[in-house]
Amino acid sequence: MKSYYLKILSLFLFVFIFIITKTNAQNDSVYVLVDELAEPNEGWEGFYVYLQQNLKYPPKARADEIHGKVVLRFVIEKEGTISQIEVIKSVNRELDQEAIRVLSQSPPWKPGKIKGQIVRTQMTLPIVFKLG
Repeated sequence: MKSYYLKILSLFLFVFIFIITKTNAQNDSVYVLVDELAEPNEGWEGFYVYLQQNLKYPPKARADEIHGKVVLRFVIEKEGTISQIEVIKSVNRELDQEAIRVLSQSPPWKPGKIKGQIVRTQMTLPIVFKLG
């Protein structure tokens, strides 16, 4: 009889842990399609001003006349911070690193929402380096 209760208790604990794990995994999902897109707190115009003021053209890339568009993919966390930055279209190492640097130091964002609930949102952003 004792082993019967242990089996029931073990099964109950297994189901409970499974449900908790699944719920937490769903809450930590990263969404691409959302009802309300994540956006910079100061709006897109303010974000482009931030980029203009903080993006530093790497001297070696300038000297070698390297230019182009670096495309970054990243996650806006629920609290508005940026994480998981990765280059999905590279120009060269110096420009890629500068694009990552300036995005990682960006002010907080307004997170995305689905049905009014704040969610982690994946974004893609091109950063253009032009000589001139």
